[in-house]
Amino acid sequence: MMPVLGAILGLAGSIVPELIKIYKDRQDKKHELEILRLQMEMQAQGHQQRLEEIVVAADLRESESARQFAPVYKPEATGRWWYDLIMLLTYVFNSLVRPTITYLMVGIYMTVKYAQIKMAQTSGVNFLHALVEVWTENDTMLVFLVLTFWFGGRQIMRSIGRVK
Repeated sequence: MMPVLGAILGLAGSIVPELIKIYKDRQDKKHELEILRLQMEMQAQGHQQRLEEIVVAADLRESESARQFAPVYKPEATGRWWYDLIMLLTYVFNSLVRPTITYLMVGIYMTVKYAQIKMAQTSGVNFLHALVEVWTENDTMLVFLVLTFWFGGRQIMRSIGRVK
């Protein structure tokens, strides 16, 4: 009986370390796969951040190129009154186009919002409730878009030294 028990213990003694090795090897591989997965996620995030940087740089270049496309130069006096008058009128026109279009669009927008409020009031809603009903998230985004265009662009140009 003892020799059989010794043989079984000897066999188990040689198998148990191998089973422990296999278990440790599986755990190590599992750990390595987890590290590899985390590294791949970090690389993907790095690529995404780089892509966002490229998009922002492209937007900035596009904005700069739009401003360089039709620069407004202040006219210099040449001594020919008719030429100087034409150049001055052209300068004034160029200086007023964007603000005039902005004022027109804001006026149209306000007219539409006023009409929406009046329509809501005809259905029995008081003014403040009608105002809250017609003002949407898109309206907020539009206001911020206009403000950013007029004031944010100047700040960017000021930071890169183009505007004082």
